[in-house]
Amino acid sequence: MEMSAKKFFAVPSLFLTLAAAAQSEIPWFLSAADTLGGVHLTEVEFSTSGQAVSPTKKQKNNDTVIVAVIDGGMDIAHPELSDLIWTNAREIADNGKDDDKNGYTDDVHGWNFLGNAAGEDFLKAGTEPFREYKRLRPLFKDVDAGRLSGSRKAEYDYYKQMERAAKLDKYIIFTEFQRQRAEAFRICDSLMRLQYGDQETFIADFQLLEVADTTGLTQALMTVASTPMMFMPEMPWREAVKRVNDEYELSAKRIASLDTQDDDPHIKLGNDPEDFRHLRYGNNHIAPDPYHGTMVAGVIAACVRNVAQLPHPVRIMPVRAIPEGDEYDRDVAAAIRYAVDNGAKVVNMSFGKYVSPHRDEVLKAMEYARRHDVLLVMAAGNDAKNVDSLPIYPDCRNAKGQRLEHLVVVGASTPHKQIASFSNYGAANVDLLAPGEEIRSTAPEGSFDTAQGTSIAAPVVTGVAALLRSCYPDLSAREIREILIRTASGLEAGPCPTTNPNAEPRTVAGKEVCLAGGILNARDAFRLAAEISKRKK
Repeated sequence: MEMSAKKFFAVPSLFLTLAAAAQSEIPWFLSAADTLGGVHLTEVEFSTSGQAVSPTKKQKNNDTVIVAVIDGGMDIAHPELSDLIWTNAREIADNGKDDDKNGYTDDVHGWNFLGNAAGEDFLKAGTEPFREYKRLRPLFKDVDAGRLSGSRKAEYDYYKQMERAAKLDKYIIFTEFQRQRAEAFRICDSLMRLQYGDQETFIADFQLLEVADTTGLTQALMTVASTPMMFMPEMPWREAVKRVNDEYELSAKRIASLDTQDDDPHIKLGNDPEDFRHLRYGNNHIAPDPYHGTMVAGVIAACVRNVAQLPHPVRIMPVRAIPEGDEYDRDVAAAIRYAVDNGAKVVNMSFGKYVSPHRDEVLKAMEYARRHDVLLVMAAGNDAKNVDSLPIYPDCRNAKGQRLEHLVVVGASTPHKQIASFSNYGAANVDLLAPGEEIRSTAPEGSFDTAQGTSIAAPVVTGVAALLRSCYPDLSAREIREILIRTASGLEAGPCPTTNPNAEPRTVAGKEVCLAGGILNARDAFRLAAEISKRKK
């Protein structure tokens, strides 16, 4: 099952005046307007007399707060982003050398894990259940399930679960039906030739077909007669036979492709999705598939640009690792480690899925981030599901079931201060909400667009977290998460998200929706951060 976290939704015309506003104006989601559920960032005073510390006179490169955006591609030349993009000062651009010896050649502005050293890239990938089914199919496609037991039976059950999740169970059954139908048409075509010879015939002629002895032919005749196209008497018989056979051959070809891994986009490029020993692969192409990543980066940029001065500059590091479809665990683990190794203090992860075969490897990378005091911010997903009951991945809990204290999971709220109808939620596994509807942001080729989704809510939290880390570098990732949760507020009761049109309507609010029971509040977060930072001195 693919989790629609890395997706935006068509935006209804609820606030056309907002959507048409110039990008230079303060976005509504950062404001403190009483009528809209913004995050009150406009109320934070970034001065010596306010909540935030004053800018330092001398800044070192390592004082920069780097925000990694693990996503699709990004338009780093966008006028609203270009001066905020991270630059690897230790790397010389386009000289074909790994100048800083970090294992990534020419990673001047980031890295792309959806490619290879030859400069080839890919955009689309299948779902994780589909990939898992294909991986296990050679082991179980011809097995007698009744003879299995123990771990072998458990693995078989998982294989069948992936078959259902990928919707292949029905497709395999349908293909077998197509095979039987094509065979029925072949038999009936022989009967038609016996009666009509080589003359051109039509479906109407089949309806007049005379068969003296139907022994063994009844099922074939019934199958052909019940095919929908048989109610089109003017259709040439030859065309009907060809169409049925072509449909079966196409399905049979697709079923046959399940027995090979050659069509996996990573394997085509020479990458092994199962190899977690070698995570330095890919190239420096960060531009492919730029829409989603550019929109996410624009929200972070909007938070930063709301501040005239910061003690430490904020820069955005593009890390391309999320294709159209389900992300690969290896890419996610590699991307997190790349971000950490290159100085990121906050990582935005606007993606997710419900099946993660190598969740332990991703958790290792997330633990690596914890050890380096890196805050991770993750979108909760757009499937209107309770993720306390249906876990999402990357996992928000460690191997012992404890919540990761450096990971913030973000659901989406509306301008009306309610949970968005599409947002995933969970009293234990979603930390807080942030504005995720009517969000205007940067789009490729210097343009702007308006979207909604938890993918666009997460970078609101990421942007505020980056500002907090700039102003209070003495606060840890764990403390930043705690501050964000403790100060969230303003969530009003609203309809419980659901995709079931027959579900009994019910109202949800507060800690039934998320751990914090509220919406991100930057103003109060900065006040609390100032208090905690002062007590530590």
